[in-house]
Amino acid sequence: MQAINPRRARIYRLFLILAAIEAIGIAVWAVVFPQSLFGLFGQEPRPGFLALLQFIGAADALLGIAYAYSALRLDRARLFIAVGLLAKIAVPIGWQLAVAGSQLTERTLTLIVFDYLFLLLPFCLFLLVCILPGPYLPFLPPYPFSLLYLLPALPLPL
Repeated sequence: MQAINPRRARIYRLFLILAAIEAIGIAVWAVVFPQSLFGLFGQEPRPGFLALLQFIGAADALLGIAYAYSALRLDRARLFIAVGLLAKIAVPIGWQLAVAGSQLTERTLTLIVFDYLFLLLPFCLFLLVCILPGPYLPFLPPYPFSLLYLLPALPLPL
């Protein structure tokens, strides 16, 4: 892996720490209080959904730990971020299937947007910067894009 610009490295670390906090926060909520998640969206849990939600929460916790490790070791972060990117793509697809099958309501879109879709862009940008040589990415200035990296942190206080 090529060396990452120190300014970008700080932004990636901040982004990964925020992603870890968000993933672990959602995971604790889903594992410890799964019924409150359904109550928030005005929906009654179906049989088996609580256990499934707790399993997804546990997987989210593992991703959070991987993001925290990646923040400490950017040189080893590509695989963890690639796995996280796959999760951030797969879960919204599963959500769409659950909504189409009337197992979830459209009101849960907020959770999907804040927990999954906002992180797609920063994950993709990190992987692009790691894969492509520096001269091909002059259009990615670190400070303006840091605002995009901070978008996942907006729902954290909620």
